[in-house]
Amino acid sequence: MRETKRIFYPIQSLVLMLMVLSGFANAQTTLWTEGMENSGSLPTGWATENNVGTGWQMSSSDAKSGSYCARHRWASSSSNYIFTKAVTVTSGNEYELQYYTRAYSASFPESFYVKVGTAQTGASQSTTISTESNITSTSYVSKTATWIATFSGTAYFSFHCTSDDEFYLYLDDVTLTETSTCTPPTTQASSLVFSNVGLS
Repeated sequence: MRETKRIFYPIQSLVLMLMVLSGFANAQTTLWTEGMENSGSLPTGWATENNVGTGWQMSSSDAKSGSYCARHRWASSSSNYIFTKAVTVTSGNEYELQYYTRAYSASFPESFYVKVGTAQTGASQSTTISTESNITSTSYVSKTATWIATFSGTAYFSFHCTSDDEFYLYLDDVTLTETSTCTPPTTQASSLVFSNVGLS
């Protein structure tokens, strides 16, 4: 005798569970990695805004990896920016900027903001996503700044040095990743049919 059983499940819950188990609920993508290796020039698409003193420049001294890094030279009441290249962002997605930084000397603590905005100008960098106020390590340390996009379109991240007449601030090996969240399906409950075969 063939027995047929009809079992009801919320399809959206079942699909979402399968997505999570498969690793598709949140997809993380590396958008770019920058090691500052452009023969002593700024990386392609990057820019600086040095309002006080020499500010940000490329250096062949004390790179974390490779031969070059970005370095900020001391200035009184500095307010100097180094901007990443453009990236297309999607509102609601999470963006993680991971980078390495260090100071020249523990006696000269460095400070800076990590910001994001719509252009490579200080005035356009309207959102602060991380504050570093006491960088004293003379070895590179890993830092992470996270931002959930509030708009869709073109964005630029920046490192805004605010050290007041300290020494050298170093930056190297910057990576940007994006995490996009899938929207669960909203299909209403349906049914699945299973058949069991038995003998009468």
